[in-house]
Amino acid sequence: MPRAIRSSPPGPPLRKRLHRQRIGEEGTLLEPRSATRDEVVRCHSGRYYDLAQKEVAEGAKLLSTGDTNVGDESFSVALLAAGAALLAATEAIFSKQVSNAFVASRPPGHHATPSRGMGFCLFNNAAIAARHAQQKFGVERVAIFDWDVHHGNGTQDIFYQDGSVLFCSTHQHPWYPGTGMRNESGEGKGKGTTINVPLPGFYIGYDLIGEAFREAFIKKALAFKPDFVIISFTSTPASAIRSATSASPTRTSPSSPNGSKTSRPAPPTTGCSVLEGGYHIEVASSR
Repeated sequence: MPRAIRSSPPGPPLRKRLHRQRIGEEGTLLEPRSATRDEVVRCHSGRYYDLAQKEVAEGAKLLSTGDTNVGDESFSVALLAAGAALLAATEAIFSKQVSNAFVASRPPGHHATPSRGMGFCLFNNAAIAARHAQQKFGVERVAIFDWDVHHGNGTQDIFYQDGSVLFCSTHQHPWYPGTGMRNESGEGKGKGTTINVPLPGFYIGYDLIGEAFREAFIKKALAFKPDFVIISFTSTPASAIRSATSASPTRTSPSSPNGSKTSRPAPPTTGCSVLEGGYHIEVASSR
């Protein structure tokens, strides 16, 4: 039986639990499509795309670019994960089929940089969705809120010199990959559009995450005025997510920790959540 990713966070058990929770009865289940090469290389180099495709086809067990285990279907599944974000984050929303969306996909993406896969990530799903919204639907400004135990270094790198995308991250430092310090704030046209709030490595709780949103992210988002919001998040710890947002990001429009609107999305009250870390199956299936 072919496996898409070896030694990665669990996939099939999560899907089964989501079905058992009757998620389809609470919303619209969308059938994903695979992202095309042109869509992927908006965020990744063509050289990296070709290298990943070649290494997977040749039976590699680990990408040469870094710590990403792969199997014989990893490349096609990664394209499907990116396509799910494209479909849910932009196409279904801007066609008004849905008003917001949650992408429960594997592999995750926020560690994938323009030129390398790392941290179980082949392609950066959230970044590809953001660029798709801009290039296909004319969105000018996108805000990406990333909270995870690990810093979304790949998303940061992709938009580090791009003032049209606001990237806000809260994560535990100095855990993997060791990036995401407060002084990493963007360069050139992107100066000031990267905001990192690193938390202590063994931090357990939610007060600091809520504070990061209230004191840093929301204020910046109000000034930035994004047209579209993407939430790139982990499923653990549940208490941190629930308290930081005060509502499930998969069922509400982008909001601050106290529920106030953070932006003027287009179409109105829309947003997309993309699953990154998901190491706790019980938590992920209960969101």
